[in-house]
Amino acid sequence: MSLKRPGVSIVIRTYFAGEALYHTLLSLSKLNYPKDRMEIIIVKDPKDNVEEYVGKALNKRIKVRIISLEVNSATKAWNTGITISKNPIVVVMPDDVEVHPNIINYALEILETNKKVAAVTYPPITSKASIIDEIHGLRYVGTVTTANTILVVTFFRKNVLLEVGLYREDMGPPLSIHEDWELGSRLVRRGYLIIVDGRVPVKHLKPSRRGDSRECVDSSKGILGIAISYMRSYLGKHYWSFIQVFKVSPLNQLLEYICYLVLPPLVVVTGFLIQCYLVPVLIVVTTVVYVELNALIRGYYKSLSLGRRLAYPLMLTLVRLVRTWLSFMAFTYWKLRRSNQKRSPALTPNKVRNPNSRLWLLTS
Repeated sequence: MSLKRPGVSIVIRTYFAGEALYHTLLSLSKLNYPKDRMEIIIVKDPKDNVEEYVGKALNKRIKVRIISLEVNSATKAWNTGITISKNPIVVVMPDDVEVHPNIINYALEILETNKKVAAVTYPPITSKASIIDEIHGLRYVGTVTTANTILVVTFFRKNVLLEVGLYREDMGPPLSIHEDWELGSRLVRRGYLIIVDGRVPVKHLKPSRRGDSRECVDSSKGILGIAISYMRSYLGKHYWSFIQVFKVSPLNQLLEYICYLVLPPLVVVTGFLIQCYLVPVLIVVTTVVYVELNALIRGYYKSLSLGRRLAYPLMLTLVRLVRTWLSFMAFTYWKLRRSNQKRSPALTPNKVRNPNSRLWLLTS
């Protein structure tokens, strides 16, 4: 029976996760899938002792390969694992999640329905999520839909990854965020589908590590503190990775973010220049209705209360609008500054701060 099932390679990048890795591996040992059709590839820091967790958590019938990588890079680690994997299906995941026992069967069922499905991805649930995490992640829980990004645990067709290209190694933790969105955008732009399966979300065992580039906001700061932290992150080091996504966006995503750029000045111009305040009101109302209907039709936030189900799509749209404007403000700032540097030889390169440094715009 197992010979008829496709082989699955599970690639885990671990970085001193400790007990979290043990629980991750323990959940993999409970997967309802033939153990002889699985392999687990763990890519670790040379000083990270993961062997003890492997011995305690995993079934001996599961083939395990442990690879040491001196560079602290999640994307480099995943690419290393993907490259040496021997199976047609590759799963990429972090070291601090627990997966559902039937997750492989659910993913393969979706992959087998359409050859154009390049990836099946699963949203995370954590007990200490910030409101930003909730707005972004909880919309998928309980539904099956398409997306332009991959999430925390993703099943790939390896041949498609090799065709389109692996993760960008100048992105991803600890360098930047959006490496998953950038790869997902490239897949969709090439005509492939990404399916988000929210029926069995994965459980995040703990928040992002301290100092991880993903940690844009701190849920203990309150709404105002979260908003300020989020804006700083995109005026600072995160704008660059957003621009990389924009460069490879499929048409539908490109049009969406152009709308985010156009909408605020359109509202202002129609209000002040045309002197007809009914027009900007209609624009805003139409936008709100479209956002809400789109979320309802796609089944977003169905696991939440009615109030949150209505509020979260609007909050997500606001987050996207702010992110777009902040990123392009930062992009424009650095373009102008570099242009002035070329025209002014007296301004030496070491006087220009790195655009990926923290809070450069707010502290300059």
